Amino acid sequence: FAILFALPGVAYYALRTNAVLAFWAAYVMTRPLGASFADWTGKSTRAGGLGIGDGPIAAVLALLIVAGVLFITVSRSARTDTGELEPMLAEETG
Repeated sequence: FAILFALPGVAYYALRTNAVLAFWAAYVMTRPLGASFADWTGKSTRAGGLGIGDGPIAAVLALLIVAGVLFITVSRSARTDTGELEPMLAEETG
């Protein structure tokens, strides 16, 4: 699944496929990739997993999501530069 997940990115950069198509193809692959990872780590060793358990895996993944959101919030890395909009706003109000 990890290889399949990477294919839309490779297609986008190497073959210059449509960005929207590449995004949605990668997005669709997140479901089976996440499920496979959670099953592999959470299920018992008799079932082919690592035997960590579903609860601890869910808690760790939830903490990673919270940490990612906090990082983006604190670093403000998702913000866009509004400097380009200021002249347009000045024209509208002026």
